[in-house]
Amino acid sequence: MDWVTAGSYAFVGAVMLVLLWPTTSTGRRFLKHWGVRDASEEQVALAVRYLRNRRVLYPPLFLLAPLVLPTGWRPHVFVAAIAALLVAEAIGSFRPTRGLRVAGLTPRKWSDLVQRWAVVALVLLGLLAIGLAVAGLVAQPWADRVSTSAALSDQARAEFGHPVGWTVIVMVVLGLVEVLGIIGFAVSRTSVQDPQVDAVLRTRSARVGAGIGIAWMASAAALAHDRLTFLNETHAPEPPPSWLASAPFGSGFGVLLGVIGLAGWYWVANPGSKMRYAQSAT
Repeated sequence: MDWVTAGSYAFVGAVMLVLLWPTTSTGRRFLKHWGVRDASEEQVALAVRYLRNRRVLYPPLFLLAPLVLPTGWRPHVFVAAIAALLVAEAIGSFRPTRGLRVAGLTPRKWSDLVQRWAVVALVLLGLLAIGLAVAGLVAQPWADRVSTSAALSDQARAEFGHPVGWTVIVMVVLGLVEVLGIIGFAVSRTSVQDPQVDAVLRTRSARVGAGIGIAWMASAAALAHDRLTFLNETHAPEPPPSWLASAPFGSGFGVLLGVIGLAGWYWVANPGSKMRYAQSAT
């Protein structure tokens, strides 16, 4: 990563931190948004600490994301933001609870915190991404032969010879582990001293983790799909395999995946009318 790119990411990360840094008024609005009205000062302090533990991680993780994400992935800044948010949520969720801790008396399970359909969508998008990645790996021997052709530009030869299927599979596996870990820890972690705030923070953690995970899986599927589209649409000296040439790959499906990822993120990560565990404590 060159200095200009690093500087641009550092600047965007700093702007994110300034805009999202939690204050007392932010914590009060946050609790009201999630159903705790007329929050006390102690409740607001818990919410602010919860938000601060996550948002302080955004800039460094956002800056590090381009170093581990695939080169040339577009939209790079958006994907880096998703990666930073997901890792920040995971680290923030796994940090031990500070202060007075109490034992929760209300039984809970993961479906009380996050919608069942959200987890189903997360898994289905992950399976789609893996299926598309495997298809790209099956076509790789043909792509490797094409990459040696002098009829292609240097950039095209490099892209033909650079598979992304294994990257997508690793992304899906790590994403599932992270998201399911966030949800599981939201269910089982030690309770904070305020039952209302505790229920809200658990619900918010599970739903935000699942929502970001949906966007992440959609991005992984889009990456694998873009690879197949490139192989299918680039004029190569050797015809592609018949199954690849006849497959309906195109930019429209990639756009659809992006819409699904963003819509799923929004619907899952925001409070809804049915939040069983949070509503039982308010």
